Amino acid sequence: MAKKQHLSVRAYSFSFRKYRAKGEEKIIPLDEEILIKYADDSEAVYPSALEIFEDFVVCSDKTADKEDIQQLFRCEMNPAYKGETDRYRYLVFSVFSGYYGFASEVIDRKTKEVVHSRTRDEADVKEFYVMVVIPKAADGITPTRGLIFFQEIGVYGVKTVTSNYLQDFVSSHLRLTFRTQNLAPDFYLNKLFEKGIIKKIRLARNVVSGDRTDRLYGQSIGREERAFVPIGVTSEFKRKLRHVAADHYNVYTFDDIDYSEVKMEVTIGGRTRTVNLHGLEDLSIEESLPDELLMADGTVSLDGFLDHMHSVAEEYLDHLPCNV
Repeated sequence: MAKKQHLSVRAYSFSFRKYRAKGEEKIIPLDEEILIKYADDSEAVYPSALEIFEDFVVCSDKTADKEDIQQLFRCEMNPAYKGETDRYRYLVFSVFSGYYGFASEVIDRKTKEVVHSRTRDEADVKEFYVMVVIPKAADGITPTRGLIFFQEIGVYGVKTVTSNYLQDFVSSHLRLTFRTQNLAPDFYLNKLFEKGIIKKIRLARNVVSGDRTDRLYGQSIGREERAFVPIGVTSEFKRKLRHVAADHYNVYTFDDIDYSEVKMEVTIGGRTRTVNLHGLEDLSIEESLPDELLMADGTVSLDGFLDHMHSVAEEYLDHLPCNV
């Protein structure tokens, strides 16, 4: 049952920024006191960025209705799941979310009987865990990026809705912006090599036609596309993929031809996705969760989730970009 639900988490880095004069932004240190000044000269002080998340959860404890996408949203926090290790401070909270808008019947799989007729105003709300990690300052380096992990259940997740509500909160209450980003591209590729199965490489480039008649009709530029299945993931193959991902202008050479567009079809956690190697900064890393975390009643063990995520956080901390 756990395998079919594909329990997983998505990993992102995040930062808080403050607008300054002339549209400039100032990135906020996460492990220091944060002073917020309001237009009426009043002030609010947060010991660190972790307390901003805590404030957000407390202020989001009532179910909100996002009518444009027909989605309900609510947060809940257990004080026992806030703490620290030698390297970071952390917070784990729950997000309850689900969609409405369509009527359906709820059927008991054992009896095959209808146990409830759901109306279009009723939502199938699920509980998801979110973990926030704030690195501690060390060796003279003040962290400006943290880690945030969003749990998923199959195709369901709460990254987008949680990030949108969080951005609305910090913008309206604190006059800050909240941004999530991918981790280092090289780290992302390593995860793909470790966790994923590369099924196919797709290459593309624009080609100037050598046929003069094409130019008469304004069609002098065409598009060439190729695809191949890699026999093995060799060190040279990895080197070429890293080279492409390192810069938007890097190309992949195949049969002595340079291709400017490179995409991979990768299977991770039973799902196949297409990864654009020139857009890794916009992607997230998916980590499968152990099957043992799914309890008999179909919920995920919070204690087990926290224990597992501590080891994941330790690994990811070493790959946070721009912690200066």
